[in-house]
Amino acid sequence: PRQRDRRPRRRTGARQPSTGPCSSPPRSRSRRPCSTGRASPEDGVRVPGDGGDVPNRSVRKLRLQLQAATYHVYSRGNRRSRVFQHPEDYEAYLEDLGTLSEQHGAKVLAFCLMPNHPHLSLPTDGDPLSVLMQRLTQRHALRYNRSH
Repeated sequence: PRQRDRRPRRRTGARQPSTGPCSSPPRSRSRRPCSTGRASPEDGVRVPGDGGDVPNRSVRKLRLQLQAATYHVYSRGNRRSRVFQHPEDYEAYLEDLGTLSEQHGAKVLAFCLMPNHPHLSLPTDGDPLSVLMQRLTQRHALRYNRSH
């Protein structure tokens, strides 16, 4: 005689909505519970919301920026692809670096432009470095994508 398969049959048709915090039923083999997009109190990130502070995993923790410190900054392309193809790309990047460093009160102590990423050594006397680097990287990416 043929033995019957003891696994439960899959149900077809519409699923019933879950009653828990997850939008889908939990998987039995999963080691982690489903994610609700909220951080636990151990993450230390809290966002003001309705009804008090609500932890939120989508908020990036602020970087610590020390005053009167020098930072080594580098910026790589996607999948470590080249960000400088021609000598004109290097020249345009250096022009933008000079212009933006003056606007943001940053003094460039040293730089090294590699084919797939630039290295910069910058003190933190003026505006936050993140603002300078965001504008510099954005300008370079827009110019690079237009010409290549």
